[in-house]
Amino acid sequence: MAHLFTSSTTLEVGTPPPSCTRSSFNVLFHRFVDLSAERGQCVHSPEFEHNGRKWRLLFYPGGDSAASEGFVSVYLELRSEGSYIKGVWGWGDFMKRSEILDHRSLLDINGTLAVVVSMTMKEERLSVQPFVPKNISSDLMKGLLFDEDTAD
Repeated sequence: MAHLFTSSTTLEVGTPPPSCTRSSFNVLFHRFVDLSAERGQCVHSPEFEHNGRKWRLLFYPGGDSAASEGFVSVYLELRSEGSYIKGVWGWGDFMKRSEILDHRSLLDINGTLAVVVSMTMKEERLSVQPFVPKNISSDLMKGLLFDEDTAD
């Protein structure tokens, strides 16, 4: 059965942990069959934001340079400048391209492939306390002021 992706709704069963922030993004690759199957050709999503950081999905319909022959590669890339973490996470051998094309339930009636990116971040990671070094000059000044040899 072909699906038409029009919107997304999150339905939760039970009570979610209060200390988590969740986001889901549907990245739609229209006319998947027409995307280049050449190895190393990247199609990327527009940037999206989760917990104040910018991300995007890197999608290689013909696989990246390290992928096994015939595989699609998918990576999540952190795009925020000044972030204490950097990088790209994902899979070089995510799924065989032929399986996506042959298994038509993965594509909607227009040939669109939907990749859902779900992200969760625990709040204790969000509330990082800034490091404020001890002001050693105030202790030094007090010592000098109360010292008989250095005080006036």
